[in-house]
Amino acid sequence: MIEIRQATAADLPLFFQYLAKQLEENGANNTPLFQPLSRSKSQLSDDMRIRFAEGIVRERDQAGWRQLWIAMDNGQVLGHIDIRATDEPYTEHRALMGIGVDASARQQGLGKRLIDHLFSDLASQLNFGDSIVERIDLWVLSHNQAARNLYLSMGFKLCGELTDMFRIDGQSLDHTLMSRLV
Repeated sequence: MIEIRQATAADLPLFFQYLAKQLEENGANNTPLFQPLSRSKSQLSDDMRIRFAEGIVRERDQAGWRQLWIAMDNGQVLGHIDIRATDEPYTEHRALMGIGVDASARQQGLGKRLIDHLFSDLASQLNFGDSIVERIDLWVLSHNQAARNLYLSMGFKLCGELTDMFRIDGQSLDHTLMSRLV
């Protein structure tokens, strides 16, 4: 049975194994990109490891904070969802969301469960007076219709699209911004 829980520093080695595998699948075998990374650079970087490791131990009032939840089954990470601080001043009420599901667990409702879990946790934190995140934003490559449909079905609203945001591996890619109130 899949358990979704907030990750700790002790979970990071397993999480990084999962994330490295997931990134290797980005655009592999003629599938569309789901991360704005070149196929040749779709790997877990040291910088990414550091951002996760340092971010999950910071409080929400500290720069670079991040919260991470993982979906575990039999000691294996099957998915994740995270929120993190934006880099812009005066945006403490917002967070950026990232999500991923292992290829073996896709099309089984895990993405919806992860999003539901995130919003449930955030709503309970509001009741305890923690630093308030009122809005969750996300960026998605516009051609990733399955992800866009998931987000729309979970109450995210389309805010805009940047045409020709990326040029990756000779391809122009648009980027869509979506947002949802907590």
